[in-house]
Amino acid sequence: MNSESWQVKATILLVSSLTIMSMITISASLPDMTKSFSYLPNAASLVKLVLSFPGLFIAISAIGAGLIIDKFGRLKLLGIALVFYAIGGSSGYWLDNIYLILAGRALLGISVGISMTIVTTLVADYYQGKARQKFAGIQIAVMSIGGIIFITLGGFLADINWRVPFLLYFFSILILPFTYLYLKEPTKYLEVKPLDKSIKSPKIIWFVFINIMLMWIIFFIIPVQVPFYLKSLGVEKNALIGIAIASSTFFSAVSAFSYSKIKDKLNFQQVFCLGYFLMVLWDLLQWSYHLVF
Repeated sequence: MNSESWQVKATILLVSSLTIMSMITISASLPDMTKSFSYLPNAASLVKLVLSFPGLFIAISAIGAGLIIDKFGRLKLLGIALVFYAIGGSSGYWLDNIYLILAGRALLGISVGISMTIVTTLVADYYQGKARQKFAGIQIAVMSIGGIIFITLGGFLADINWRVPFLLYFFSILILPFTYLYLKEPTKYLEVKPLDKSIKSPKIIWFVFINIMLMWIIFFIIPVQVPFYLKSLGVEKNALIGIAIASSTFFSAVSAFSYSKIKDKLNFQQVFCLGYFLMVLWDLLQWSYHLVF
């Protein structure tokens, strides 16, 4: 297998796009979905949980996936994950019970946790050094572009009915054949070697874990709260809500495409600090705008 071929890279990038798509595609549907379940106590909280619930199961399943993919192989588990991704993701279209929809979202999160871990591992298997760093930047950028497309499309479909955007999760089934056509199992990694207990993880790994956790928390604020905020301002078109949420993802894609050049000039800690500085700067600008107007 030629890991530099565009077919291999495109397939990995398509699977990667499912991660961000899994949670924010239905953002524009949340206000209308809340109306449909208004007869339930705490309907708004339950509906918001529909969007964020997969994140919990992504975290849980990713830990387990990391332990078993070397034993059972990447592609077998990836195929299963893509099928369950479609089943769990589309649950909001077929089901009328909010708690069953949440169960479907949990299944979606498990599928994403497995597929995300496998894709990250495949990138490490296929690419090394500078090539891996460059591909990682492209990977994040494509995930962001996928987010833009699916959020915007989800907004337009939500104007038809809040359930329709849930059908977008069948996109994983379209990707499935390409994973078997163009991706190959890195057999040299299938044999699980005994863990050398004398090797300890570097302390900086906790710095990375904490930062990623904080970024995911911040990430969820926008797609969960913005649709309700825009509705309160009088925005009725779900398509406009989708475009508003997608705009933040657009700039994520721009910065991701530039990551390789940024990393050449800054170390990891400086990159993190720059990211947080820009977040704080944006919050200050919004706060100043509300004070003035």
